[in-house]
Amino acid sequence: MLATTNDAFAGVSSVALPRKSVTYMAATYDAGSEDNNELCIDIPGPPCGGTNANIVGDGEGFVTIHNGVSGVGDLQPSHLDWRGATAIVTINRISD
Repeated sequence: MLATTNDAFAGVSSVALPRKSVTYMAATYDAGSEDNNELCIDIPGPPCGGTNANIVGDGEGFVTIHNGVSGVGDLQPSHLDWRGATAIVTINRISD
């Protein structure tokens, strides 16, 4: 999960296992499990350290590409926003 969100995560899906090694840029997804209110009380990681226990609403209800930090709550997009991939995933084959 991305630290500045309540339900964003990075990952790869449906990739072939390599014969040697391959690196992917991991897309960032919104789990859709909670409303994206961007309030520090609802974000458990840095920079907020909230309780993540007070989310009101059910979220989108499905996984989608995350839109990043929009500035609707306590978070400042100029310091905490991202677009596109947020992680690098490398898969190395270790035996034949």
